[in-house]
Amino acid sequence: MIHMNKSREKKGFTLIELMVAISIFAMVLVAMMAVFNSALGAYQKGRAVKKVMEDSQLALNSIAKDVRMGKIESDNHTASPPSSNLKITRNRDQIMVCYKIEASNKLEICDGNCTGCKSLVDLSETGMSFASTSGFRNEKTFPIPPDTPTRRGWVEINLIIAMIAGQEMDADSINLQTIVSSRDYGWE
Repeated sequence: MIHMNKSREKKGFTLIELMVAISIFAMVLVAMMAVFNSALGAYQKGRAVKKVMEDSQLALNSIAKDVRMGKIESDNHTASPPSSNLKITRNRDQIMVCYKIEASNKLEICDGNCTGCKSLVDLSETGMSFASTSGFRNEKTFPIPPDTPTRRGWVEINLIIAMIAGQEMDADSINLQTIVSSRDYGWE
């Protein structure tokens, strides 16, 4: 009898119980990794969208400032779709600049000949691109008498950023739009 009690006192896991526990632990670990990867992907996508929005808003503000303080050189009021180039002479230093959307993934500021460009917004690594409806529509309004050299008017800026086919985004697109009037400050 003493021998029977000793066998009942020795309790432990059988090999089958241990295998079942390891299998359950592995399934829980795989599920946790899937949730983590999904959350990390959403975080990275959200960060990319936020950076694109901030860069685009900064570029939009820079263009608007140049329009308000400068003279409009291009005349694109009938462009459909909107023109990808906008030329402005900055009143403060009489330098002509050109803003352009290049290959639907870059918004650049260039010299007056639209060469020698510097990127303001670069979408090439983000899975996003500027839609074909992005661009500039503007009209110069000449004062009377017509020989006056001021070139005032308005500029409509449309920056519509969409995901490239096959990519997913919470919203269909990012739309940044504004209409800015130029002023004549008499700095000529």
